[in-house]
Amino acid sequence: MTTFQALTDAILRALTNLLPLSTMTRTAVTQTLLQWSLPDSNLELLVLLPGVVAFLVFFRFDWLGILSALIRSIASPGTLKPESRNLDQHTVIFFLIILIPRFLLRHFAGANFKEIEFLSHPLAPALGALLTGLLLRASWRWNKRIHGLNHLRLEHAFLISGIGLFSTLEPFSLIALLWIGFAFCNYHYEAVFKYSMLLLGIDLTSRLIPLLGTVGIRDSIEQIGRLNSLAIAVAAFSLFWIGLENLQKTLSENTYRNFQWINLASAVGFFALILAI
Repeated sequence: MTTFQALTDAILRALTNLLPLSTMTRTAVTQTLLQWSLPDSNLELLVLLPGVVAFLVFFRFDWLGILSALIRSIASPGTLKPESRNLDQHTVIFFLIILIPRFLLRHFAGANFKEIEFLSHPLAPALGALLTGLLLRASWRWNKRIHGLNHLRLEHAFLISGIGLFSTLEPFSLIALLWIGFAFCNYHYEAVFKYSMLLLGIDLTSRLIPLLGTVGIRDSIEQIGRLNSLAIAVAAFSLFWIGLENLQKTLSENTYRNFQWINLASAVGFFALILAI
């Protein structure tokens, strides 16, 4: 594995984790198109670790508020009553409603989904990208942006949770489905950005922790090489950080239009790849 291959794969992993693009986009480019055989778990760990660090630092004040809310809720359960809980506690409950069903489905049924033959077919990411692009366009046209950062409603969490469950299928992106869910609940783009990115940060952490136990940082560095590992870490952290800095502005100025066209272009690319194969 060359440094160019390692960096290309790392960049694609970072982009498909942060942007509303299916992770199968990376697989189509590196494995199907370029026919590279790369150590998947080791590269995933080396990309996720700096990515999680970027999320922790970028949203450090929000994480402190969430941690404080968890401690307060455990120490004083009575503060969870609607009339007593603060915004951070309300946010924690909102997040749990969205994340717990997805975690349970991925844990108990994730292996079964991988055995579904259609989901590994080249047609699956093409249809997934096409559907994501159309849904992003529909949600952009629907969204009236009447709910801001302080208007989280638990009934909205159930709808967003249901939409987010489809992200356990590889052709669909978690961040795309979260954006669609928040948009259909009429949240303003600043709320869509903040809460979807916090949820993504939790999801990335939940994927990183098992890799740290099964693969390990030392083994990954030995497998990939020290120079390649350093290059991957720097590139991944930079991409996540720059992406977070620019996403909020992009969402506010262009809504979802850029991302709907990216997904539709990806769908065309997948269909072209199918014809070429």
